[in-house]
Amino acid sequence: LDRFLKIDVEPNLATYVCALVASGRVGCLSLGKGLHGLMLKKATLFSLESGNALIDMYVKCEQLCDARRIFNELQKKDKVSWNSMISGLVQCKRSNEAIELFYLMQTSKGVKPDGHILTSVLSACANLGAVDYGRWVHEYIVSSGIEWDTHIGTAIVDMYAKCGYIETALEIFNGIRSKNVYTWNALLGGLAIHGHGHESLSCFEEMVKLGYKPNEVTFLAVLNACCHTGLVDEGR
Repeated sequence: LDRFLKIDVEPNLATYVCALVASGRVGCLSLGKGLHGLMLKKATLFSLESGNALIDMYVKCEQLCDARRIFNELQKKDKVSWNSMISGLVQCKRSNEAIELFYLMQTSKGVKPDGHILTSVLSACANLGAVDYGRWVHEYIVSSGIEWDTHIGTAIVDMYAKCGYIETALEIFNGIRSKNVYTWNALLGGLAIHGHGHESLSCFEEMVKLGYKPNEVTFLAVLNACCHTGLVDEGR
């Protein structure tokens, strides 16, 4: 912060926004708070862009109360504001609050959810086992014509799989043209936690056969499946 204050040219709004983004990325709360304190002294430094940067910084530093306070103080919110706050709540295991905030977003005017926001909401539904709400989000994506990319597809598979709707998860999974390791992990994880050990191993073998490189999450899912179904030798 001292170096920031000693630069020859007086920092402008863009400088503060960049510094806040950097603070969030490295998780440096002290710097982020220091920048926020300096901004409070100059009303001209407050805008939607700087407000979003503050929310993002506090979320990444896991200071959700501060993030929510800034969010509530924003007179105008855009998709970035809503996405930062909703995704932050999901990441910090506060999925109920994330869904409540999404509901509040729907009742507000001017901002419609995009794929990033809906992916976070689907993750919240998966964490809570809220399949009915998750199904509504799925139907909303289809009816709204939102572009169906790998991230959204994976989130839908993850939601149905974790909620125990394996057949639906498989149907969605098979319809995704461009899969990645996270898509496979979503299906494997659902199979594992619901006791489908043999299916999980078959899925894993198919994944490797097709050239996808497993990661730590993949192996944990397969080992979990083996443990739940007594497949000790396979787990070894």
